[in-house]
Amino acid sequence: MLTGSDDGFTGRLEVGQTAQLRLPLPEGGPEPTAQGESVLLIPVSNVTAAGHRAWELRAVRKGTTRILVPRPAAPPATLTFTVP
Repeated sequence: MLTGSDDGFTGRLEVGQTAQLRLPLPEGGPEPTAQGESVLLIPVSNVTAAGHRAWELRAVRKGTTRILVPRPAAPPATLTFTVP
């Protein structure tokens, strides 16, 4: 599980593997974005009762994807995934 405090994270996922990104509420706040096509950023429903929002990060093809995670009063955190 990753959060906005994991700025600078670099990791590897094999095709078919997943990770999870969690951000605090509020619902409708800034959304993370993906730069690249090797990892999909998929919103997870029904987690607001747990006090956070979540996304599945799913490796789908070879390449590199950077996930930009908005943070209050700071530049976005960057999470980088390589899919071999």
